[in-house]
Amino acid sequence: MEPTKIFCKECGKGKLQVDTESGEVYCNKCGYVTKKQEYEERSLTIEEQDRSAPMKISGQSTVIGGQSDINQKIGAKFKKMKSRMIQMGLWDSQISKSKESQRLDRNNRKFEDLVLLLIPTIGERFLEALFKIYFKCLKKNLQRGRSAKSIMIGAICVFSLQEKIPTFSFDKCAKKTGVDKKKILESYALIRRELDEEISVSYNQDAHKEITRIVGLIKNDLDSFPAQKITMRADKIIEQVSKSGLTGGLKLKNQAAASIFLACHAEENPISISSISSYAQTTRIKGICEKFNSELKFNIDF
Repeated sequence: MEPTKIFCKECGKGKLQVDTESGEVYCNKCGYVTKKQEYEERSLTIEEQDRSAPMKISGQSTVIGGQSDINQKIGAKFKKMKSRMIQMGLWDSQISKSKESQRLDRNNRKFEDLVLLLIPTIGERFLEALFKIYFKCLKKNLQRGRSAKSIMIGAICVFSLQEKIPTFSFDKCAKKTGVDKKKILESYALIRRELDEEISVSYNQDAHKEITRIVGLIKNDLDSFPAQKITMRADKIIEQVSKSGLTGGLKLKNQAAASIFLACHAEENPISISSISSYAQTTRIKGICEKFNSELKFNIDF
């Protein structure tokens, strides 16, 4: 990639870059692809206006901190992953040979940039899993009628929660990308809902273990406590609220405690929030219980 000094006419913020392999000229901020003729005309205009400082459109760029090297490595990984996805049938002819292929290629570059921004240390093994989620979103046309960027971020959020990335939070994603948190949550919930059969199991295993642990403690004190019934109901609650993005960024024990509280009330075995908090060794779960209750419409009076 060769950087230029020309600002993008689409967003006005990013600068155009020349892809030395394909010859495409695109914005490094919004991904807008401009016509080569238009780019050359604007280049000549800028050169005429600033003879004392001619625009550099060739040669190696100087980047502090090795960011250019990182981008090259990530870009190479993505090309390798695309080839592998084609072989696996996850990138079919509808995606790779359609009339919108240029736009999709542009979006892929934006996706690379987002991955580098949100998960800069991602390894190749995890990159393949992330690609699978993103390509399945493309094959289901989840980006149609929606912001492509929010779908990309949503896919990264799904992956981050699935792989338990320790630095992940919806707030951080919103802050780093400049995309409204509500839109990110909507995209995340859409992906969870549409790809549920393929990605939901790994999300709920740890939650199930935590629910079982807390329910076991309650059962030790209350012999008549219907542990199996409450556990099954709490598992279902976690599954339902996670599809709406309500579990994102919450500690596992807080999710489990809130789901058990709702399950107890739903099964007519009410227990107080303070008691659940004591068993789970946590505090401040009332707000979580209220959010879960609002989503599931259990109509519990707090």
